[in-house]
Amino acid sequence: MSSTLTVTNLTTTNVTATNLTDGAGTTSTFANVASGTAKAWVNFNGTGTIAARDSFNVASLTDNGTGNHNMNFTNNMGNSDYSTGGSSADSARYSINHMPSSNRSTTSLKTQPLYAASFAGGGTVHDASDNCLQVFGDLA
Repeated sequence: MSSTLTVTNLTTTNVTATNLTDGAGTTSTFANVASGTAKAWVNFNGTGTIAARDSFNVASLTDNGTGNHNMNFTNNMGNSDYSTGGSSADSARYSINHMPSSNRSTTSLKTQPLYAASFAGGGTVHDASDNCLQVFGDLA
């Protein structure tokens, strides 16, 4: 038995769906859609008092010192084997985020932007003004 539900706006906390069909008639399983999306992301200013510009599934940010921040999840990850991506930059220098696997937990992700020009010497952490982080994996 199948049914069709057309909704313009939907707000709910518990929805069970097996297939989703868009307006063009393309159908995808709910599992494929959910597995292909970021489970958490944030765009934040890491200088001065750190602050998120926009985010999803991020409860808060913690400033642990120069170039050392935690992205704290609203909804926990299922395990600490999730995939991460990110970048950091500011007007004076460009860098990338260094996110060692030992700094991943189900509740947060620690990040440390490094000067790109310093990698040969091990890198130097710094506070970057433009930080963007993404997390892909399974929620708890």
